[in-house]
Amino acid sequence: MVFAVASIAQRTAIPGKKLNSVEFTKTPTDTLVPASCLTGSPTLYSSTGGGYVCGPNGYGDLAKAQAFINGSSINVEGALVWIGAKELVGGTGTVAVNCYDMTGSATLVAGAGSGPGTVLGTVALPMADVDTGLSMVDGLNIITFPSPINIAADFAIGLDFTNIGSDTLGIVSTTDLDAGGSELTFDKWSDGTWYSFLSGDNWGLDFDMFIFAVIDANGANVNDSYFFDGIKLSQNQPNPSNGITMIQYELQNAGNVSLEIYDMTGRMVVSVDEGKQNAGSHNILIDSEKLNEGAYYYSLKADNHRLTKKMVITK
Repeated sequence: MVFAVASIAQRTAIPGKKLNSVEFTKTPTDTLVPASCLTGSPTLYSSTGGGYVCGPNGYGDLAKAQAFINGSSINVEGALVWIGAKELVGGTGTVAVNCYDMTGSATLVAGAGSGPGTVLGTVALPMADVDTGLSMVDGLNIITFPSPINIAADFAIGLDFTNIGSDTLGIVSTTDLDAGGSELTFDKWSDGTWYSFLSGDNWGLDFDMFIFAVIDANGANVNDSYFFDGIKLSQNQPNPSNGITMIQYELQNAGNVSLEIYDMTGRMVVSVDEGKQNAGSHNILIDSEKLNEGAYYYSLKADNHRLTKKMVITK
């Protein structure tokens, strides 16, 4: 494949796609995961111009961003980011983790369209604190915004390299063609212009980045009446539980459904295959007496979409 701006060198795919388990200060917490991150192959792309395709490189790219489709009022608390590599040269650089609205413009496959716009919140992450020893198995880099960001439209979360100095890093993405033609990843050129990664004027790559949005489902105007990626996932009842607990979910469209429960170490302790389910409301009963006391994450997957909440088991 020939790329309009630069060719790429693909490194060895990074194994492991188990759901990240992270405890946040508010509960329940939903994690919005790009679709291909559930089904695609993790890959770290390096650039033949130096650096990384999903990071600073020899072409002077200033930022990368992953967009999320959203039609409800939500509070974005933070992000989970998989950084596959970094090189410290100056050692004093910082990378900004930004939450953007999508009121800006970008070059898409079909021409101009919406792209990352106003920065709604930011965290300066020292390069020395970026952890490349993490993965989907071991947990991802945790970014918490100073205060929750309320937004009722599409948004993006990305990394800005303006103050990174001579240091560099690489964000893990899925493999080219995994995203199925979705223009949800963006690249900010050295001239400040945003381009879709899928655009032929840019890299021409069709993937998602392992950047997850963490939203507070207890925030103002947020409740289980909203669909996220076609799913409503309710808080288990009762919670805390010391017996049978019920997890209710609703689908906008028919799909294959499974439920997984993870302990706080990231170990899967329960797996339920619901099979093909029709659109509408459904219940899953879990015998919590078989689980040790403590906090857990339950994660519902419907086709290529996933929502996650936290529950507590008492004895």
